[in-house]
Amino acid sequence: MVALLLCPAVPAFSASDFLVAERPDRLLIYNKYQQQITSRERGMLAPFVPMRIIRPNDLLGDGFTPCMTVEIGGEFFYLIKGPEGQLSGAERAGAVKRFTDVTLLGDTVAVLANGVVQVSFPEGDGRRSVRKGDRLVRYFQEGDRTYVGTLEGSPIYGFVQLPASTRRQMWDIARAAVADGPVEIPPRVVAAVQQTIEEVNRVYQGLYAFFNKQTGAQRPVPRWKVSGSQRTIVCTLTNRPAGADLSQSTRYLFKDLENALLGTPLRVTGTPDHIEIRVEQAE
Repeated sequence: MVALLLCPAVPAFSASDFLVAERPDRLLIYNKYQQQITSRERGMLAPFVPMRIIRPNDLLGDGFTPCMTVEIGGEFFYLIKGPEGQLSGAERAGAVKRFTDVTLLGDTVAVLANGVVQVSFPEGDGRRSVRKGDRLVRYFQEGDRTYVGTLEGSPIYGFVQLPASTRRQMWDIARAAVADGPVEIPPRVVAAVQQTIEEVNRVYQGLYAFFNKQTGAQRPVPRWKVSGSQRTIVCTLTNRPAGADLSQSTRYLFKDLENALLGTPLRVTGTPDHIEIRVEQAE
């Protein structure tokens, strides 16, 4: 989360670059704390998981180690590079492919019939059929093919064909279910938001403890507080020191939360001191 506070904000573009690897866990990857990844984070590195490239040529906090900054599942990671600019461990990672200037999506679709949608792996001839009722997160589109990930069971990533002409016959945009009453925010989402907020608060606590010790000042430590209801989560920034511009870190927090909610009927809105997560109503 240090990157959240200290790196320039990532602008939102409709076109993005992605990297996928057959065995991404074989790459030399550091987490957002610029430390070795945990077992939980390693579990996110399924074959061909899409890694959105944030900064292709970056440096770690030591100002020396070259890396590529990517986002995976709403979290930032650093792919370490060798002296020639190559990704460390790429020789053990199997097929590694980069997709440039593709159209960023980020919604969820539902498959409406058996056997009509197949996920093709980015390398080789392997493919997997998707069953009726399964949902797919759409990450990006390249030409007439769309890169997706399954939500049921162990995730499978690859390309599918979703022609617009077959919408509502083969597939359709997944929407919030309202027939059985109001949609509630799942406990796992509440827990994920709470964890993200706690990580930001820990970083603020450490930074301000250091600054106050160095300067002899007693500036209050900014802190996000979380409240809400079954359909809304509200995050409010308190103790913001007078004159302190924390809008950059809030933009990163906003993006972290937004990415974490991909595939859910939830929407993030807010200001530099106030963020709300709500169930988005179906059209």
